[in-house]
Amino acid sequence: MDYALELNSRFSILKVLLAFQRSGGNRFMAFKMNIGAIDAVLRIGFGAGVIYAGVVNTDWSVNAVSSALLVIIGLTFILTGVIRYCPFYHLIGFSSRKKN
Repeated sequence: MDYALELNSRFSILKVLLAFQRSGGNRFMAFKMNIGAIDAVLRIGFGAGVIYAGVVNTDWSVNAVSSALLVIIGLTFILTGVIRYCPFYHLIGFSSRKKN
């Protein structure tokens, strides 16, 4: 029963993130997307690789703390790729998104 609840909550989070991406970043938050399509794909791929290094590949991860840190970093890259907003880009005034 708990697994079904957890699975449903994951899909709900994914639905919210996809709706956020489709809305152009204005529906849920006051900021605009600043990550282009190529940058987003690279971030998602890099994040998946970092998570792989932290979870599966034990050569890169020495202990549980470094594994957890790699997973958190990977999830951060995936999240910024999915919502297409990077707070660091916002701070430095950079955008990899094409101008319309």
